Amino acid sequence: MEYLLATTNTQLPRAFRQPIDRKGAKFNIVDSADKFNSVFRKKGKVLEVVILDLAMPEKDLNRFIFYIRQFKQEVPVILLTVDHSLNKESEAFRNLSVYGCLRKPSSRKEFLDILEDLNAIFELDMDKKLEKVDYLEKEKVFSCTFRSKEDLFLLRKDIPEDDGSLIKEVSIDKNKYYFSVLLESGKKYEVPWDFIRYICDEKYEFIGKKPGKNSALEIGKRITWLRKSKKLTQQALASQSGIQRANIARIESGRHSPSLETLERIAASFNLPVARIVAA
Repeated sequence: MEYLLATTNTQLPRAFRQPIDRKGAKFNIVDSADKFNSVFRKKGKVLEVVILDLAMPEKDLNRFIFYIRQFKQEVPVILLTVDHSLNKESEAFRNLSVYGCLRKPSSRKEFLDILEDLNAIFELDMDKKLEKVDYLEKEKVFSCTFRSKEDLFLLRKDIPEDDGSLIKEVSIDKNKYYFSVLLESGKKYEVPWDFIRYICDEKYEFIGKKPGKNSALEIGKRITWLRKSKKLTQQALASQSGIQRANIARIESGRHSPSLETLERIAASFNLPVARIVAA
């Protein structure tokens, strides 16, 4: 993990550097927006977390925010403040990927506790977030690299929505949970992280692997019935659950066995326990 502290307070870095170094993480400091922009250009994807000091003069703070927004990759931001009484509608929160706030630590122990919490937050979804996706034309394979540094290879023929026409563009969603493919035919589809793992990762645990009442097909039928009984479209269910509509369609048709986490999100959209979906 690499942290970049953005502050004009020359005394502040001392409180951060030693605890972070002891944890084996990398730590850099920038005390001006110009240096900040230079680091962004040089480090690119290597840059992982920005700690943004909100106690800076407003002019300096706005310049830092401007450069964060200009960066082509989404950068996690931690807001550093004297207390937690922040207005979440304030300009500092808009269009930034704010993961949380922390108070300036009053002791080394307090900072080490905060650092442990931050590491837990950022490591939580490493096996779900995509770092890079390349299409290997000769092999007809998507090479998918997760932030956990795992490489999984998804055969193009395993994607039901693909019509076989020339691939024009492959792009990763800004939140990193799926990638999109644009075909020469004009068709576009999304491939979510759990579909990649369902097809490629033998260790991936999901609901519906075994045939019978909890097979993928039966679960898909129950979700379809529940959705229609609530008078929801697939798009409406996708919006409520935060799951891509294409993935909802795969689940309902039985072509994709959803993870427990996915089922929990769908069940919450229906205001029902998961058991109502996975039990006959």
